[in-house]
Amino acid sequence: MNPFTILAAFIMAPIFYMPTVVTDHEFDKKVGLKTSAVVFGLKKILQAMYLLTIMLVIIRLMLFLFFNVELKMFALLIIIYTIVFTVASHSRIKEERLYLHENWILIPFALISAAFIIYGFLKLSGLIMLR
Repeated sequence: MNPFTILAAFIMAPIFYMPTVVTDHEFDKKVGLKTSAVVFGLKKILQAMYLLTIMLVIIRLMLFLFFNVELKMFALLIIIYTIVFTVASHSRIKEERLYLHENWILIPFALISAAFIIYGFLKLSGLIMLR
């Protein structure tokens, strides 16, 4: 597996995990849990998402520019979706609370996964001949 792909996955995971921590912030604070959102605060956590998104975009652009068609398609989808997700997450903070529905994470990942599974079957069956 490509090292850039692995690095990008390690950077992408916290980007999509951070809003889930932020949505639990109010409850975690009330019960005394020390999550990253409680310790650092909502705005700092979401600002860290911007830094991680920039790092991810740079790595994915390298994949897009230098690797095969499959990685290029995947990199482009992830770049677009990560930027939209990060901006949407930051814009959905109201009164120290994040109002972001879980489908912002679940549905796009399911659609992207389904598209690549279908693509894999088509390529394995010889219906698609990309290099």
